[in-house]
Amino acid sequence: MKLLVVVASTDPDWSFASFQVGGEGKNVLRRRGQDVSGKNVEFIGWDRAFLSSGKSLCQAQLFKAGGPEAPVAAPAPVASGAPGTLDPGIAKGIRKISATEYDIDRSVVDKILENQAELMKTARIIPDKEGDKVKGVRMFGIKSGSLLSLLGMENGDRLQTINGFDVSSPEKALEAYARLRAGADKLQVQINRKGTDTNLDYNIK
Repeated sequence: MKLLVVVASTDPDWSFASFQVGGEGKNVLRRRGQDVSGKNVEFIGWDRAFLSSGKSLCQAQLFKAGGPEAPVAAPAPVASGAPGTLDPGIAKGIRKISATEYDIDRSVVDKILENQAELMKTARIIPDKEGDKVKGVRMFGIKSGSLLSLLGMENGDRLQTINGFDVSSPEKALEAYARLRAGADKLQVQINRKGTDTNLDYNIK
C-alpha cells in the first residue's frame, strides 16, 4: 500500500488521502474512519496518514521510502512547459465551448478517476461556512495550467454542488464522487465566485 497524495484541511473530517492498494495498483480515496486494505484511517495529517488494525497503530508517509507503512510517493505525471501544467494527453481531451461549458473525452475522465492524485494535488480545500452551516468547500492553490484551471475553476471558488448533490459534508462529497465514477454523461458543477452562483457544465463524450 502506498500513500499517494494528501488533501489536508484544518477540519480533520474534510481531510482526504489517496492510497494505491493491491497488486494492480488501484487508487482509492479515503477519509478519517474509513477502511483501506483492512486498516482503519484514524487521522490524516499534512504529509502522512495514521492507520490502525486492532490495537496496533502505523503510519503511511509521503516522500519517504520504507515498508508498507512508509511508502514512497507516486511519480509525478509528465508535464509540458512550466511547473503546474498538466499532462498534455489530459489537457488535449478538455475543450472549452463557452465561458461555462466544456466537452471532455470519456477516456480523460477515466484517466483522472484512476489517478485521483492528479486531481487532488492541484488544490487545497477548506469547508466554507455561513453562520454555523457549511455551504460548500472553498478551493485554493489552483495554478494556471492545472486540471482545475482547465475545467474553468479559479482560486477562491466555492464548490457547492455536483450534479445536484451538495458537498456540505464529507459524506455527500464522497457520494457525488461515487456517482461520477458510475459513468455520468453530463456533469453540472455549481460554484460560488465572488458572491455569485455559477454553473459549469461538462459534456462527457
